[in-house]
Amino acid sequence: MSGTIDKRARQQQLWAGYQESACFITRHIHYNFTHGVLGMRDGGDGKGHVLQYKNENMGDKENPVVLKTSGRAWHQKDRYGSMLGRHPGKNESLSTAYSEDYDPIDQVKLINSGPNSLKTFSREIPPQFCSEEIKKKLPRLYNKGEK
Repeated sequence: MSGTIDKRARQQQLWAGYQESACFITRHIHYNFTHGVLGMRDGGDGKGHVLQYKNENMGDKENPVVLKTSGRAWHQKDRYGSMLGRHPGKNESLSTAYSEDYDPIDQVKLINSGPNSLKTFSREIPPQFCSEEIKKKLPRLYNKGEK
């Protein structure tokens, strides 16, 4: 996400393929770097483009910018979060689904809430994952080259 307020550009970013996304990512990293930002943390995207970009462009090269990636975020089926990631399969726990995913990520992104209401004061939205499921130890979290 570029942070632009241009609605057309935001829609374009959601549906862009990898090559087009790579241009946005390059521009965003450069913009941050020129403003003194040396570390960025990706919150995940539905297609894993930032993770792919990092693996292809920032891997073993010396780079003044540190980029930590989530790959694709986790959410429950039919709940908020589809533009940022994926959900466990039917009758599959978060821990099981996560253990079967082999993206070399730096951090796990869980979307546990939904969008807050701007019209209804204190409207509570039930969490997507129960606390017991979140507390279960995820089987692995490793960086590229580590297992």
